[in-house]
Amino acid sequence: MSRCETEAGTRYVKVTFDADELNVIRTACATVSGREHDKSDAMAGSGLERAARQARKASDAEMTDKLVSLFRAGEEVLIECEDLAPVLESLKAYEPDVSDEQAGAFKRAREKIRRCCG
Repeated sequence: MSRCETEAGTRYVKVTFDADELNVIRTACATVSGREHDKSDAMAGSGLERAARQARKASDAEMTDKLVSLFRAGEEVLIECEDLAPVLESLKAYEPDVSDEQAGAFKRAREKIRRCCG
């Protein structure tokens, strides 16, 4: 993993995830996206401002889910830290649901992202 910066000051990182790490990342992002959409549906009658905020959260979670679908196991990804941060947020939200089988890959993936953009 390495870091680079453009002349404009944008911070990019190169990161590679193995198949197990990528699987837990994808599972976390899909799960969080589904939950946010469910919350959005449930908030439809709770006022325009609250419903709009939740719809935005659902949209952001869906974009994160789509982003990680582009990653390939074992292939280096060049990405802005700003774009990798929502992946870390999805992992944090998914943490209570991590199975014993996923625990090692979950911790490795989370630490890689933290080291990249922390």
